[in-house]
Amino acid sequence: MYSSPICGRVMAVPSYSRGVHSIYRLSALLVSCAFRTVSDEAALVIAGIVPLNELATELANSIRTEARMQSVTRWQARCDRGSKGRWTHRLIPNLEAWINRKYGNTYFYLTQLLSGHGCFRSYLKRFGHDNTDECSWCGRGIKEDANHVIFECGRFRSEQTGTGGHHGQTHHGGQPGHEHDRDSRSNARTQES
Repeated sequence: MYSSPICGRVMAVPSYSRGVHSIYRLSALLVSCAFRTVSDEAALVIAGIVPLNELATELANSIRTEARMQSVTRWQARCDRGSKGRWTHRLIPNLEAWINRKYGNTYFYLTQLLSGHGCFRSYLKRFGHDNTDECSWCGRGIKEDANHVIFECGRFRSEQTGTGGHHGQTHHGGQPGHEHDRDSRSNARTQES
C-alpha cells in the first residue's frame, strides 16, 4: 500500500486482487480473534481495520487525516446498507466511535459476542457440533444465540442489569463449567413438566 498507483494496477488483476483480499481478510480475523465463518464486514469492523479499497483511496490522498475521515464515512455508509454483518452493525452502529475508542481491546470471547459466531448452542448446532440449539440455562425451547445470551438469559442477569455480582459466579453460586449445577436445574425443569 506504500505506492497506491502500483497497488491500483495490481488490484485490477483479478487473481492478484483475490490473493490480497484473502490475506487482508485473514489479518482481520486474526486481529479480532474471530472464527473463519465471520463475514469480512463484521471482522473488519470488530478489528477496526479499514476495508482495503478504502485504504487504497486513503493512501492516494496527500492529506491523511481528511482521507481517513472520508474512508470511515464511506465505510459507515457501506455498513449501513450492507446485508452481511447485521448483528455486528446492531452492536457497533458507529464505526468512528468504535475505531477511535481509547480503551478495550477485542479478544476471543468478546468477538464471539460481537459477531454472533461462537460457542452458542444455535451456532454449534448449525455446524453439527451440538444436537440442540436450546439454552441449557433457560430451557423450554428458548434458542441460545448471541442475542439471547447478551440481552435475555438469566445466566447473566447481574451483568445485564449492571447490578454486578461476583465475577465468575452464576446467580446460583456455582462456578462456570460445573455442569452438575446446570444439569440439576435442567432435571428439575423436566420433572416439573
